[in-house]
Amino acid sequence: MRYFRTSFAALFLIFSMILGGDAPLRGVLLKEAKPAPSPTVETEQKQSPYDYDLSEYMTMGDITAVQAEFDDPAVCTEKEVDAAVFQVLLSQADFEEKPLNQKAELYNRVTVDLAVMQNQTVLAEYSRIDYTVVIGLETENGEDPVLGEALLGATVGESRNVAYTYPEVLGGEGLSGQSVVLYATVKKIEKQLIPELIDATVGEISGDTFTTVQEFREAIRQDIYAQKELAKIQAVWLAIKRDAHVRRFPEKELQEHIASYQSYYETLAARYELTLEQLVTTYMGQTMEEFAVSAREYAEEMTTNDMIFTQLIRLQNMTLTDEEYLAGAREYFEKDEAGFSTFEEFVEYYTEEGLRRELLKDKALKTVVDGAVRIGG
Repeated sequence: MRYFRTSFAALFLIFSMILGGDAPLRGVLLKEAKPAPSPTVETEQKQSPYDYDLSEYMTMGDITAVQAEFDDPAVCTEKEVDAAVFQVLLSQADFEEKPLNQKAELYNRVTVDLAVMQNQTVLAEYSRIDYTVVIGLETENGEDPVLGEALLGATVGESRNVAYTYPEVLGGEGLSGQSVVLYATVKKIEKQLIPELIDATVGEISGDTFTTVQEFREAIRQDIYAQKELAKIQAVWLAIKRDAHVRRFPEKELQEHIASYQSYYETLAARYELTLEQLVTTYMGQTMEEFAVSAREYAEEMTTNDMIFTQLIRLQNMTLTDEEYLAGAREYFEKDEAGFSTFEEFVEYYTEEGLRRELLKDKALKTVVDGAVRIGG
């Protein structure tokens, strides 16, 4: 099992890569950051700096004390650690089948045949046979907690249904933003046998990463700190975007992003010996007109992010020393997943100019985040 052991600066790197910048760099840390799917990686063109006055295109709010709602990233209670530890243990639990007449309870694993329905029609490609849900277990699948809650109290042979709306995904792939009904028929219910957390078992539970419960809990604590830090960055960024107003989009950069979007899917289609139209209409479930709308929405989102970052740098008169560049670029290199064998090879691919631009974005956003005012929570 992996634990979040990353620096504060790395969190800015991760988040700024998601939000818009040099696309190959964004692809480096996409797995770490777990963003919503978006066209990135090898085909997107490197964007040139916005070397002109952006005031005619957008206005910015006050960035000196951005107000946002977030948990204090410097605070982590024992209760939070206990809850996170329990989630890890639950994910490692063995299960024992319950008698047929017993009801599904919290933390039971329930096996169902799941039909995803929309307008009274079963969506076969999203429906699943022998799908398992652990009631109360946090997962990356957004429908699992909703489905798990609906299955509480159910018995084998019983069917339950619940409405669910899929989260919005950039580009509109799949069921992004669409409402469905999850219809589940219970086939099996199992109770959890949660492992005991002691020094003798912590190695097996953590994949031999830790040898003591104390080390294990400390890693969980650092994970919580890091997640809260990332959540703060996201909250502040959304507040910055909330206060910014785009009057119109610069056509050159907008068209570059549209071309990038199309190029990504053309490359993907070619990989499977398909035309772009075949990929879009058969596998993405869109018409070419809808695909063009998705490309435009993606381009507007990326261009907005680019302009905001450019303004953050300019409004704060941000510069980067050679020492900051070398330290930051080496940190990028050390966290890179693309397999560059040397730092020089890494710099040659991404270029010093591109790396400096990303580091300036990180620095500019970090300054705003550090000065943000926490409200609520």
